[in-house]
Amino acid sequence: MRVLKPRHPVALLILGAAALIGCSDQAPGANEVIAVARAEGGIELQNSTDGPIVYTALERRYFETALALWGPCADLTTCRLDPGEHTVIPYSAIAGYTPSATEAVVAWWRIVPDGQGGEQVADPQTVFVVLVPGASAIDASVELGRECWALKTDSVTYEPLGLPSDFRVQGLSVRAVVVPTVDVATYCGVGPIVRLLSIERR
Repeated sequence: MRVLKPRHPVALLILGAAALIGCSDQAPGANEVIAVARAEGGIELQNSTDGPIVYTALERRYFETALALWGPCADLTTCRLDPGEHTVIPYSAIAGYTPSATEAVVAWWRIVPDGQGGEQVADPQTVFVVLVPGASAIDASVELGRECWALKTDSVTYEPLGLPSDFRVQGLSVRAVVVPTVDVATYCGVGPIVRLLSIERR
């Protein structure tokens, strides 16, 4: 019987929680080797790699603060996906999830030989997933123009409704989860009007 075990578990979990914060954000389904998207009642995950993986899902803020307190599931056979397999991770299985959560992180590891006839997990990676229908996550800088505050990305400038006062700083780098509004108009005209679901400094 082959035994699946973590390689250097403490170091692996710290790497997952600390070194991966700030890695490139992935749009749903945009990861090169796994496909991730919000689904009805959870997160859909498909293994598009050429080997088996194990995974876990965490609410984004929980992911950033839990440090070494998380890793793959305790029984690795229950969170294993072979190539081509898919699953839906229900919201109830996302660590730290609350109904007000706007983003989750899917962390996953490759399963590789351990050199002793067994298997181990290695190469931790993460994908960010927006949980709110119609919302998107943006990295932007705060800009002031025409007496109106805006969130400027590389491709679009948004007008955020109700930008908190402590974020009204010219040039401030932020990450925000926004949802478009269709029933609001302003005199600013700086770009699409969005409602802020969350915002934080980068």
